[in-house]
Amino acid sequence: EQLGIENLELDVGDNPAQSKIGVGKYVAPGVYVSTSQQLGGGNGPGREVTVEYQLGDDWQLKASSTARGDNGVDIVWKKRY
Repeated sequence: EQLGIENLELDVGDNPAQSKIGVGKYVAPGVYVSTSQQLGGGNGPGREVTVEYQLGDDWQLKASSTARGDNGVDIVWKKRY
């Protein structure tokens, strides 16, 4: 928390080129911003920035963009039992 982040993630893939490191933080109630960097090069997305917005208890809007120019917006419905 002293670093100004709420989440630090290391994702280890099947090989070093698929691994990535990321950080994220809630910037407002229901708004989470994260960024990640692929380690080792390869054909992956490189850098990625994601914004997640909680629309309601079960609904979420998620937008992402990569350094390669891949962009996307998803509406996600989650139900926990």
